[in-house]
Amino acid sequence: VYQAMYQSDRAEVLIAAGLVSEGQAALAAAAQAHAQRGLRQFQGEVELALARSLLLTDPADAVRRARQAARRFRARGSESWALRADVVEVMGRVADGARDDRLLARTRDLVVALSEQGLVREEKVTRMHVARLHIRRGELGEAAAVLATVTLKPDESVTTRLLHRELRADLAR
Repeated sequence: VYQAMYQSDRAEVLIAAGLVSEGQAALAAAAQAHAQRGLRQFQGEVELALARSLLLTDPADAVRRARQAARRFRARGSESWALRADVVEVMGRVADGARDDRLLARTRDLVVALSEQGLVREEKVTRMHVARLHIRRGELGEAAAVLATVTLKPDESVTTRLLHRELRADLAR
């Protein structure tokens, strides 16, 4: 367990230092260590962190790992964590270029589920991915309407604010 905690902390530092692949390897080692002890919740949390780290470098693998984490969380009855993993899966599919009707419907359903669970930050990010899907589909009016429903607070994370600005720029373009 200490080894897994060490690897998780090490991964965070490595990724923050720009050593992403080394950080991802540490996350994989942490997930394996939790698995060996049967700590499925912690294993899922580390797998989810790994999936998030893969969004920019390997979206398809991010999707696979997010689905794996979601299954693990649902098996434990942890729906709020499973929904967080679903968000990363959607982000990975969008990053990989998907824009089909099923993904759009699933993403909209996910916004509702996140709202019901009170996961406000994740709901905002997912709502913005609904807007991104509409932009990619050429449905600019729908994208603008969805984006208008996203209200950012002054203490929003940098990544959330940047995503919002990027989408506004994409819509303007």
